[in-house]
Amino acid sequence: MVTVRWRLDDDLRKVEALIVEAGWATMAGSFRRSKRPCLVAEGTDGDIVGFIQGLVDGYPPDGRIFNECFGPFEHVDPPHCKIDWICVSKRARRTGVGRRLLHHFAVEASERGCSHVALKADESSDAGGRLAFFEKFGFYPLDPQQPEHLQGVDLATLIKLTA
Repeated sequence: MVTVRWRLDDDLRKVEALIVEAGWATMAGSFRRSKRPCLVAEGTDGDIVGFIQGLVDGYPPDGRIFNECFGPFEHVDPPHCKIDWICVSKRARRTGVGRRLLHHFAVEASERGCSHVALKADESSDAGGRLAFFEKFGFYPLDPQQPEHLQGVDLATLIKLTA
């Protein structure tokens, strides 16, 4: 059983350890510098077994949610949100941790007025497995030119499929 909650300062090293375990060691510094909200999944033993971080339209102050390679959801009125990171420890995969993290993120974004979410699936090892995970929860390609690159879904669908 895990509890999903907001990340505390004391959790930072544990989250960074997950980043390293996932093979993203060079990215740990950018996570540390990020001021974006982060939810963590905490196991009964106090270990952090997963996390999800993203942002909602209007944060940062310029209101943009994607870097220039993504562009906005032009067909959807803002606000929208973007998942920057989602990571589950190897030992906790296939136990529902990722689904629970997605659900809590989606509920939070919906409560802030968002209707859609996007993410860029990591294209390193096992990209197919990650895409299958997101597709199970309704994500679909937003860029027909690069269907594996940027995925999106409406939050109502995501909340329903992760409940």
